[in-house]
Amino acid sequence: MKEKCFVDTTVILKVILEKRIDVLEELSRYTLHTSVNVLEESAFKIVVSSVLEALKVEKVNIYKIKEKFEKGVGIDLISKRLHVLNYLKSRLIVIPLNDKIFEFSKEIIKK
Repeated sequence: MKEKCFVDTTVILKVILEKRIDVLEELSRYTLHTSVNVLEESAFKIVVSSVLEALKVEKVNIYKIKEKFEKGVGIDLISKRLHVLNYLKSRLIVIPLNDKIFEFSKEIIKK
């Protein structure tokens, strides 16, 4: 039986934003778990990063990002990256959202 490993937002973003496929290869020996919260945070950061990349800036006010997103700035990049996120999600065990999620994720991390 494979050991369990909790995949957090930083891992997902390394794979998607930095195209670090090697990270997935390193983790292939584990049973990979994540949470709905991690997927939501990853999706949000993908949107923000994609809009910033399309604007060719590193920082901008969050309201400006929202405005540009609503106008479709970076939409192709966002779509591609969210598609990859959905694919990754299909390969992970997503911990059900309930009051025990935090305790379960801590147990996985301890191992």
